[in-house]
Amino acid sequence: MSIPPYTGASQSLIRPKISLGRKFATILVPLLVIPVALMGGATYFRSRAMLRNQALTQIETATQSQAQYLLDWTDDRNQWLFLGLTPELKKATAEMMLSPNPETRDLLLDMLDNLKYHKGALIFSDLILAHLDGEQITILVSTQPEWENSPPRFLAQIPTNSLTSIPVLDDPAISPDSMAFVTSAPQRAVSDAQTDSLLIAISSSISVGQLMLDIQAFWEVHDTYRLELGNTFLTFPPDTSVLFERYAIVPAIQTGTEHPIFVDLPPGETGNLQYTDSDGQAILSAYQLIPEWDMAVVTDLPQDIILSGLEQLEPFMIALILITAVITTIVILLATNRMLIPLRNLTRFAGQIAEGNLNQRLPEDRDDELGVLSITFNHMAANLSELYQSLEAQVAERTQQMRTASEIARAVTSSPSLDDLLRRAVDLIGDRFGYEYVSIFLIDREGKSAILRESR
Repeated sequence: MSIPPYTGASQSLIRPKISLGRKFATILVPLLVIPVALMGGATYFRSRAMLRNQALTQIETATQSQAQYLLDWTDDRNQWLFLGLTPELKKATAEMMLSPNPETRDLLLDMLDNLKYHKGALIFSDLILAHLDGEQITILVSTQPEWENSPPRFLAQIPTNSLTSIPVLDDPAISPDSMAFVTSAPQRAVSDAQTDSLLIAISSSISVGQLMLDIQAFWEVHDTYRLELGNTFLTFPPDTSVLFERYAIVPAIQTGTEHPIFVDLPPGETGNLQYTDSDGQAILSAYQLIPEWDMAVVTDLPQDIILSGLEQLEPFMIALILITAVITTIVILLATNRMLIPLRNLTRFAGQIAEGNLNQRLPEDRDDELGVLSITFNHMAANLSELYQSLEAQVAERTQQMRTASEIARAVTSSPSLDDLLRRAVDLIGDRFGYEYVSIFLIDREGKSAILRESR
């Protein structure tokens, strides 16, 4: 007897809708790519923060250095002007104050002209020798003769009791729409008891422009061009700044914009901050206050410049994540397909058993769980084969018995008498079923006893 195939479901329903390899890839690829993406993102943002903090520290240090350079620059002029207070100048000043005459004036002009230069370099744009009478300043001689008759207004700002330099903004005589530095040195010409004159030097125009160029911490000069990264400038509260613009020769004054250091931070500090300018650009800024001038040296640097190198890594990181996802998918599919070959064999084997082919066997050459499953399937197939063979034998035996009973019934019904019927029945049963002894008992009418009627 053959085993009928399993017909509970069609082949289209039995086949999987999606392979295990794809399922593994769907599960494992996100498990790998998501951590890689998170680590890449965390590394990127951590690098941004580190670069920004490092840049702020560097900008702050550079700004402090540039502020010190500015102070050293003015100290050099203070010292050079102090060296100009020679006995000869003192004597000529006293003569000019007591008895002015053209010869003394010309002598003083020659001395002032010589003070403009130091080691062949122009140090001062102009010089003034002035008489000091209390708070009243009267120009005795000047390298700009018109000032002697019309004193410039900056004279009212000059300290008269110490050797010092001060910035002067937007003065029509020395710094229209710009800035100049004025250095003054007190002198006792007539009497050693009190200050009676001032030696005044002005640094303006190109010399201040060169100073502003020198304090640009992040500008780079490459042969014939200049790479301007950020800007170092001077700012005065509340809203005045002195800027050295691109391709400029002298600094320019800008008003109307209050810098954040005068809004968010207390005075008397040095530090850094980040703010957004009017164009919406993120700016990294550092400042160094100079209290004696009520001024701050500020360096502003766009954040994009700092992070430009890191921003270039964004496409690379995205491409790296995508390539990782693709390679991971391919590797997982190849690996799972290779690992699932024994499982596919088990699936085909189960299908053949369902179709009644119990002679198939799986290879038992694996030492893992799939190998154990193959051995178990083989034992199951062998047991099923033995069971089906036993069932076939039993069915054949029962079929033969039914055929014999049918023959006996036909033969018995053709007998003319009861004795003949019983005799033939005993003979046929013994012959057909192979029994050595056969007997027939009849029950009496009362159903209480059995009487032997025939045997052999």
